[in-house]
Amino acid sequence: MSSKMFEKFEKYLSVVHIVLVVAMILDPRYKMKVVEYYFPIIYCENAWSEIEQVKITCYNLLTDCQSKVKPESHGVSSILPAQVTESEDLNNLVTFLSSSSSNVHVKFELDHFLEEPILPWMQDFDILTWWKANGIKYPTLQQIAQDFLAVLVSTIASESTFSTGGRVVSIHRSRLCEDTLEALMCSQNWLWAEIEDIEGIFIKPWRF
Repeated sequence: MSSKMFEKFEKYLSVVHIVLVVAMILDPRYKMKVVEYYFPIIYCENAWSEIEQVKITCYNLLTDCQSKVKPESHGVSSILPAQVTESEDLNNLVTFLSSSSSNVHVKFELDHFLEEPILPWMQDFDILTWWKANGIKYPTLQQIAQDFLAVLVSTIASESTFSTGGRVVSIHRSRLCEDTLEALMCSQNWLWAEIEDIEGIFIKPWRF
């Protein structure tokens, strides 16, 4: 059993571990420190090559995200000075400044984020609020954080539901109608809720 569990763990970890690592790096309480601490324990002599691969992945994400946001061209060179209004001139200036500094900004945005000191560790830290407040400073990283921090860490709720259904519907009891099956599964959930509400009394719950 343990061998099968370990095999399944390795299967899923090889797919999702980079997502978890990037999410940890985007946490200003950890950044690369958490990677530098755990990777030598996990990968031993291959730790630093894995760390470099993580950095490359972060830079690729930053470049890909920035490439999707292209500033609109207002045709500055094709507009005569007499035709440019005050608002158009301001828009052209903003576009020129953003386009001329976008590549440099993308190149060093992650470096600036990682070079800044980590925040003091606190358990009730609201990372989404932090990224909302620092979006002006790290606009591209903020977009990446919105994507990665929205990924569910675990699917245990849905897995637990399917496991319960598998115990109710077996090869010896496979002709239950949908309403009966729903009633049995809901009853188990309600019984557990009632037992948890009883204080000071231990009752062994009925299991399917």
